[in-house]
Amino acid sequence: VHVALNNKTYWLDGTMSYQRGDLAGFCEPDYQQALVVTDTTTQLTPIAVTTRGSLVVRETFTLPDEEGKDGSLRVATTYYRDNADAQREDLAGASMKEKEKSYLNYYKKLYGDVITKDSITTADSPAVNSLRINESYILRHLWKKDSSNGKLLFTANARSFYDALSYVSDDQRKVPVSLRYPYDLDYQIILHTPIEWSLDQTPLHIRNEYYAFDYTAEKEGKVLTLSYQYKTFSDHVPVKFIPQYVKDLKDMNEVTSLDLTWKPDATPVASPSVPGN
Repeated sequence: VHVALNNKTYWLDGTMSYQRGDLAGFCEPDYQQALVVTDTTTQLTPIAVTTRGSLVVRETFTLPDEEGKDGSLRVATTYYRDNADAQREDLAGASMKEKEKSYLNYYKKLYGDVITKDSITTADSPAVNSLRINESYILRHLWKKDSSNGKLLFTANARSFYDALSYVSDDQRKVPVSLRYPYDLDYQIILHTPIEWSLDQTPLHIRNEYYAFDYTAEKEGKVLTLSYQYKTFSDHVPVKFIPQYVKDLKDMNEVTSLDLTWKPDATPVASPSVPGN
C-alpha cells in the first residue's frame, strides 16, 4: 500500500506480522519497486529506503585472575524497527529451548568449553519497536596456557561484525560484491580483566558511498572496550570500487580479534591476533 500523508510517503505491507511501533517508524519493505494503481500510472515506482532498523550488541566478559578459574560472558542484543520485527517472527517460529541451544553452540565455536548460566530472557518494547535478548554463559577454563613459555592466552573475537562482511580476495574481480543492506551495527566487546592491561591499538575509520566503519579500543582501569560501528549505504560494491574494498576488507579484518596474553608475575599485553580467529 502506498500512502502519502503530511508530505511524507509510506510503503505498507498488510501481510507483515509482528510489526510494532508507530507509522513514522515503519521500515520500507524490501520490494525494490511497486505498481501504484492510478489512472495515470505508466511504470513501476521505486521504493526508496528512508527508514532503517539497527542492531546493538554488547558482549561483556569477566576474565578470571587465575589459570584454572572460569570466566563469564553476558550478551545483550537489541534489535530496532524491521530488525525487531524479523526477530519476533524468528522467535515465534522456534522454541526457546531450540534458540538457547543455537546461541550456546555459536559461542562454543568461538570459545570452546561454554555452558549456559541463565536462561535467555527477552524484553519487547512495542511502542519504540525494539526487542532485546539477554544471554548469560560460563566460559570454562577461559585462559589457555602456552606450554613453551608459560603464558596465558585469551582471544576476544568480534564475530558479530566479522559475520556481517562480504569476503572477497580478488581485487580484479569482474562481478559486483553484494552487501547486507540496509545494515547498521553498533557492537562492543567489553573485557573486565583481573589487572590493568597495556593496550596500544590504532583507531580505524573508513567511509565511502557504499559503507562506513569505525573501530576504537579504549582502556579505563581494568576494563578494555573494543567498539565497532558498521553501516552500509548500498546493496553492492561496484566493480570499479572492488580494489579499494579488498584493501578496506583487509584493514577491517585485522581488528576482528584481539589476543590478551600474560603471566601472573609479568606485565600483560594486548595485541591483534590472526584475523577472524
